[in-house]
Amino acid sequence: MLLTEVEKLLDCSLGIVRRYIMEIIVLMFIGLFALWCFAFIANGLYGYHFDLASCWGGFSAIGGAGFLGAVKYCTDSFKNSPDGKMPGDFVIKQFDKDGDGKVTTEEVKEVLECKFKGVLQ
Repeated sequence: MLLTEVEKLLDCSLGIVRRYIMEIIVLMFIGLFALWCFAFIANGLYGYHFDLASCWGGFSAIGGAGFLGAVKYCTDSFKNSPDGKMPGDFVIKQFDKDGDGKVTTEEVKEVLECKFKGVLQ
């Protein structure tokens, strides 16, 4: 019982992350920039000793993730998806048996069992 509730929670939360990944990366940039501004002002006005260089390491890490996310999105948009379809919609519809827009572990298990039925036996 508890395991199915955890699986449902994971399915829902990972679906949200998949759908809004670019917005999450932008919010991470904004949050890190706000923290860097606070540290910069605190260093200058109040004599704190925040390490501002570590924030630049965070910017490069988030920037790398954002750049790779954008490259993947563009590649999926132009090369891996049919015209007029969002990247990933075909894969989701392939596994979404009840048509609710969410793919559960049960639906994935059912589709994979059907596809590999002859291979596994």
